[in-house]
Amino acid sequence: TSNNIVALRGGEHDLFDSWKKCRANLTDSLARKLTAKQRRAFLFNGALLSMHMNKTGQCKELLATLSSEFPAASDSALIHSAMAARSKARGAEAEQLLADAAVGADDPRPALTLAQLQLRAKQPEQAVRTLESITSLQSSLGMVGTRVALYERLGMIDAAAAALEGAADAAPVLHAAADFHTRHGRWREAATVHQRLLDLNPRDLQALAGLVIATSHFDAALANEHLARLETCAPPIDQSSLDELNAERLEQASLPRTARVRDENVGGRKRDTGAADASEAERPKKKRRSRKKPLYPKGFDPANPGPPPDPERWLPKRERSNYRARRKDKRGVSRGPQGSTAGQARPDARATTNVKSLTDEERLRAKAAEEAKARSEAAQAAAAASGGGGKKKGKKGKR
Repeated sequence: TSNNIVALRGGEHDLFDSWKKCRANLTDSLARKLTAKQRRAFLFNGALLSMHMNKTGQCKELLATLSSEFPAASDSALIHSAMAARSKARGAEAEQLLADAAVGADDPRPALTLAQLQLRAKQPEQAVRTLESITSLQSSLGMVGTRVALYERLGMIDAAAAALEGAADAAPVLHAAADFHTRHGRWREAATVHQRLLDLNPRDLQALAGLVIATSHFDAALANEHLARLETCAPPIDQSSLDELNAERLEQASLPRTARVRDENVGGRKRDTGAADASEAERPKKKRRSRKKPLYPKGFDPANPGPPPDPERWLPKRERSNYRARRKDKRGVSRGPQGSTAGQARPDARATTNVKSLTDEERLRAKAAEEAKARSEAAQAAAAASGGGGKKKGKKGKR
């Protein structure tokens, strides 16, 4: 059951849950209880699931186990080629693996997979040759249809006809062959195929009609014979209805007009049409609502509305397209270290100072006062030095 659930899910949904179920099927205790067919299926599904989960190492381990336990099976070659085909650079390696596995193998899967890869690579000639090498499936309907479609794609009409001729004499194959020959204008072959259909079922009117059409292109007398046979086998046509119809009168007649009639059930009975018309006449008609005139602002003239309003009037000023931010005045800000902006001198400080300009006499007086003050300070310093010469100066304390 777990293996069937994993197979139904495929390689796209619930991969981790599928791997839990698949790992339980690969235990050694369960392997002793399985048949060879079950063990092979479990190993193949486990390797395939590992490939979809991009666990390359784990996939190679399972493939090695599969190859050692079932060396004649082509399952490991299929998964190896699928891993190579997933990378575009290793497409040739995948084809070579499948070609080696298809040689001398009874399993047609490697050859079919190789043909699919060749068709994906737009190589129909090689795909046809690969399909032709599968002898065990040449008579199957799917193989015949695929080969005929590829032959038609390549313009090989004779090869397609030969493929249809070698197929089994089943009714679906013969109908397909008749359509093929009719589509390509091979009327004699089409007539032969229709005759074979009639041999299988003499009451096949479709085959008899096709035989009439096919033989009419190369033998008119034989076509008339088959037509007489078709008229006798076909059911008679009812001419009574056809005789009553006049084609010219139908062409000139106008289209019929039908009135709408409402059937209303009242108490399980249909109400009379006259009573319905009277009730509809008595029913008051609904008044249409008059549209209100639009309200305009005071002083607005709709005939002369003026320039249209700004579409950005509802946006904040900073979000409008014509917004320009004001630049701050940075002339008084100092560029010094942090915290040194307070008390800094401004460029216009000299213009706002209260210093008065001095005259020449005031300058001389100030200079003489400064010189007298300097002489007195020098005399005081000399007296202090001579009086305290014997004393040793002490060291100044650190501030």
